[in-house]
Amino acid sequence: MNKEDTKRIENNNDQSQNNKEKVEEKYEDKYWDKYRNCPNEYAFTEQDLQLEEDKYIELNQDEEKDKEKDEELKLQAYEYMKNKFLLKFKNSFILENTPLGNVNMCYNHEKESFEYYSDKSIPYRYLEPVARKYVSTFHCKGLYTNMEEELKEAKKRKEQEEQRLKEQAEKTKDEIKKTKDIFARLKSYNTTTNTNTNTNTNTNTNSNKKSVPNHVKAQLLSKIQSNNNNNSQLLKEISNRYTHQGKFSNFSMLKGIDRKTNNKNYVLTYSEFRKKK
Repeated sequence: MNKEDTKRIENNNDQSQNNKEKVEEKYEDKYWDKYRNCPNEYAFTEQDLQLEEDKYIELNQDEEKDKEKDEELKLQAYEYMKNKFLLKFKNSFILENTPLGNVNMCYNHEKESFEYYSDKSIPYRYLEPVARKYVSTFHCKGLYTNMEEELKEAKKRKEQEEQRLKEQAEKTKDEIKKTKDIFARLKSYNTTTNTNTNTNTNTNTNSNKKSVPNHVKAQLLSKIQSNNNNNSQLLKEISNRYTHQGKFSNFSMLKGIDRKTNNKNYVLTYSEFRKKK
């Protein structure tokens, strides 16, 4: 291998390294592919589905056979099972290394918030990839709100509303113009008997060139601003929530045992214990 070949190989290696650095994704964009490839909103187990069926049978015992009522009971049974299913995620954690340090995250269904432990304050833009990794890992895609899609939908709704208001303004303008044209023709009809009427007609004819009245513009502007505020409020309500639970020293893998749940004898009084004996 001569010097020219060696130099060419080194140049190719340098170029490959540069290309790799260029395509390296930002941390904020991590786990999008993993999230999008997650097939279902939730991955219910056979045990979960059995719980739903048992709850439906329980609700359906004393009910009359009615199709509409039956669908309502099925929905109630599903929501009951789903609620039990989501409560489990409080004990499911992932550990992720962000640019500002490690994050340990779980989901608290009772608070409807992703809870995390970290030694540093983690900004929202870094918590989003951790949440995407969480829902993709545990197959609970429905817990995460895709703000990218929600923003597109909000923008689309805004454009549609603005277009509707624009069409409404044009329609209002045409109606005002038609009304003034009719009024102007009635005035011109009386010009042979009253010269002052002709002056008024000319004034009204010139006024036809005016645009939409100011009060109509104000109403339309108010509607657009109100629509923008509603979109902003909507995004705040549906955005993912994150709660900092403290530093890693506050985190414990060990969970306390509820003796009342696991040992019914623990809650027995002395007299009840003697009766059992």
